[in-house]
Amino acid sequence: MTRRKTETQLTKEIGLQIAIKAAGSMRGLARLLGIAPQSIVRWKSGIPAERIVEVERVTGVPRAVLRPDLYLDQAERQSSGRGT
Repeated sequence: MTRRKTETQLTKEIGLQIAIKAAGSMRGLARLLGIAPQSIVRWKSGIPAERIVEVERVTGVPRAVLRPDLYLDQAERQSSGRGT
């Protein structure tokens, strides 16, 4: 039996791929973060919550894109003018 990925799993994986592309490569992202590329390989299910702010800082990719499951509400409030 094959397990289907949930929408949340997919959006977390997409956020990681966007960060990797912004950094130029997985190795480039690892270098920017000062960690081993193998650490990023372990992030198969998405960027760990404790790394989001740092990844946002080094790549310029907004945290709501990196982990919409955690930050999408914040991004929606900001875009609607309701503040944080």
